[in-house]
Amino acid sequence: MLFKSKKAAFSISIAHGVLDAIYDECDRYDVDETGGRLLGTYRHEDGRYDIEVTAVLEPGPNAQRSSTYFLQDGAQQERLFRSLEA
Repeated sequence: MLFKSKKAAFSISIAHGVLDAIYDECDRYDVDETGGRLLGTYRHEDGRYDIEVTAVLEPGPNAQRSSTYFLQDGAQQERLFRSLEA
């Protein structure tokens, strides 16, 4: 083998409440695209990534959805994010 690449090891942990929110969103819009923004932290050390998802921002009341398209409600998400940031 001429080239050898080293894959970074990683772990991802997702809070139970975040998973519940994701599942609930998918259940509400089971035939349309949907989504949200995941919030959390990550640590990179010695080639290893540890990702911790602690919250989710729901798409917002003015999100646009179809079976092939999704656009989040950016204004709502900005307000929520700034509130959490404060």
